[in-house]
Amino acid sequence: MLEKGQEEDWFSSNLIVTLSVTAVFGMFFFIWRELVYKHPIVQLRVLKNINLRISVILSFIMGFGLFGSTFIIPLYTQTLLGWTAQQSGMLQIPSTLFVAVMMPAVAQLIQRGVSQKYLIAVGMAVFFIYSYLSYKILTPDTGAPDHK
Repeated sequence: MLEKGQEEDWFSSNLIVTLSVTAVFGMFFFIWRELVYKHPIVQLRVLKNINLRISVILSFIMGFGLFGSTFIIPLYTQTLLGWTAQQSGMLQIPSTLFVAVMMPAVAQLIQRGVSQKYLIAVGMAVFFIYSYLSYKILTPDTGAPDHK
């Protein structure tokens, strides 16, 4: 749906509307079935645990952000701004390098006993700042970098 939405004019397309309605009903009936049946495939009642529920919500938010930064931003820069694939890829390098540097650093902090709650809070704050700055910087007036 995300790939063809621009080409099909989003909700003007009967296929996209049908798939969206099907997805909503499918999610509703999935949740209903899992809560009603005696032996559900996915035990949704475990989400009563506050720690697990918060973890799932934060993972969902992070998943959306990662999806946006690895799929939507290159799609936006190439289709709307007219950038080449290389220019879009170069835009991804700073965040990729940041992740590559932070992975071993976070592992060291965990081994030293730093509370994972603090690491998650700092990580989410950095992610929010990155997302906010990307939102402010990437506008339809943003020009492609000159590579000669």
